[in-house]
Formats: sequence, C-alpha cells, structure tokens
Amino acid sequence: MSWGAQIRMTNKAKSTVGQELKTRREELGYSLHKVEVVTKIRGRYLQAIEANDFDKLPNDAYSRGFVRQYALFLGLPGAELAKRYQSERGNPVQPVRQAKPQAMDLRLGATSRWAASLAALSAIVLVAGYLLWQFSSLTAAPKLDLASPDKDSVVESSSIEVKGVTASGADVFLNDVPLPSDVNGAFKTTLILQPGINEVRIVAKNKLGKETRLTRNILSKQTTSDELPAATFDGIVVLLKATEASLVKIEADGKTVYEGTIAKGGTRLLPAANKVVVTTSDAAALRAKITNSVVAGYDFGVLGTEKITRTIEFSKTTQVSE
Repeated sequence: MSWGAQIRMTNKAKSTVGQELKTRREELGYSLHKVEVVTKIRGRYLQAIEANDFDKLPNDAYSRGFVRQYALFLGLPGAELAKRYQSERGNPVQPVRQAKPQAMDLRLGATSRWAASLAALSAIVLVAGYLLWQFSSLTAAPKLDLASPDKDSVVESSSIEVKGVTASGADVFLNDVPLPSDVNGAFKTTLILQPGINEVRIVAKNKLGKETRLTRNILSKQTTSDELPAATFDGIVVLLKATEASLVKIEADGKTVYEGTIAKGGTRLLPAANKVVVTTSDAAALRAKITNSVVAGYDFGVLGTEKITRTIEFSKTTQVSE
C-alpha cells in the first residue's frame, strides 16, 4: 500500500468520498478534463461528486456507478467508496402522520381526514405532473442552439470557435468527438480546420438516445505553411495531421498552446525550443512528423494503433530508429 493510500485509510472517517477522490486525483496530477475524457463521466458530475453537491447529480443508482468508476480509475477500491457515498448521500423518507380523530368531536375528526385526503391527492397530482414533465423532456429531442460558427462561413484562419448551448444533461459531440459542457448545457471549443471545405457537425443526445443535429460548412482560405524545416537545428518542430477528428491538448516548453479539436484532415505546426507534449483522445487518428537537432522531416507515423487516450513527448534530442 502506498504512503498516500495509508494516509487516506487513516483519515477516512474525517474526509468525505468526494474529498478523498479529489485528493487522490491531485496526487496523481490529473485534471478533471483528463478524467472526463478517459472515464466518459461528464465533468460537471465529477465536480459535483468531489464537492458532495448531491443536488447536481443524477439518481442514486447512476451516481454510485460514477463514484465506483471514478475510484477504480484512480486506483482506489470502487465498491467500498460507492458504498460510503451511498451512506453519505442518504435517502431519508419522512413518514406521513395522520391525525387521529378525537372521540369527543367526530366532526373535527371527519374534517381532518378530509383535509388529509385532499392533501394526499394534491401531492399525487403534483408528483404525477412532475413525472410526466420529466418523461416528456426525456422522450423529446434536446434543444441545440449554435452561436458560432455561422452557416456557410468563409474564414481566412486555420481555426474557428465552436460554441452554443444544449439541454442540461445532454451529451454533445463535435464531428463524433465528445465535447465537454457545463451544468447549464453551454459548450465552447476551438476547431482546427483543413484548407478548403470543412463540415462541422454538432450532435446533442439525451439519456434515451434522442438527438438533435446541426451542420455547418466552413470554407477555410488559410495560407499558413505546413512545411517542416529541411535540416536539423537546435530546437524541435512537430507537424500534426488528423486522419479523423481528434480531441487534443498541446504544450510547448511547458505552456499550453492549444486545447480543442482537430478536424479530419486538419494540421498543426508546433515549434518549441526544447519540448512539445501532445495528448490526444484518439492516438490512432493523429500522425506526426518531426525535425529537431537529430533528425529532419522524420515521419513518426500514428501516435498509437488503438483509439485510446495517449500522451507523447517530443524533445529537441528525441532520437528515432528506422
């Protein structure tokens, strides 16, 4: 058992499940975005779990599953933390008390029973109405409003901002890549374009599989060069190209220079003095070429053979073998 795990076991009675998960995540150096990409649990639910904000979580059965999956990803006992979460959340049921009629006043007792019956009937009507509203919301396709980009736009740049809002709780996809959204359903990202026509597809899907689609065709008249330096030099340049849409995070010399989606066919030229770090949600969909102090124009190929999240570091002294 690691020292961190021993500390968590010692302080288990003093910390909530959410605090324990957050502490473990920070020990491992994971961002909420990374956890969301790997576990497929929406970021707002991860935040609510860590903050013990039960009102922002779905029903208890779903939430226990989220806690168990999150804990297993962090190397913690999933079943145990899910059981503790259920205990912390609780499910109190208040018994309905009915006034007993007094023998000395039968009319008062009858009136009390009538009032209790009316209150119970009103509660049933309210619950039924709420359930009907919820059912109607789930069975209907979610709303989807796209503020950017405009339909049939022409741009000079190699990237555009994609932002909009959908129904709270709906999943959002940009060209089949999951797109994070906040508790109100708002989403925003930057999309790297390929030269020419780019199809931008936004899909919002609710828990019952009902979906709403919007498509925008964007013409990119970009004039940026995708050429690597022809000879080795004291530094590093990485050329990325997406064979399929891919969610990426790119760091150059320790600074995040891009975090968003590269469209199918899109490219990104990344210079740095010492190091370029690339994290992708689909290693098989991203190719790389590099020039550094050792090689010039070397085709690294795809970053992985499977559709998994992977992080690869390229430095100015990275050596490759034929």
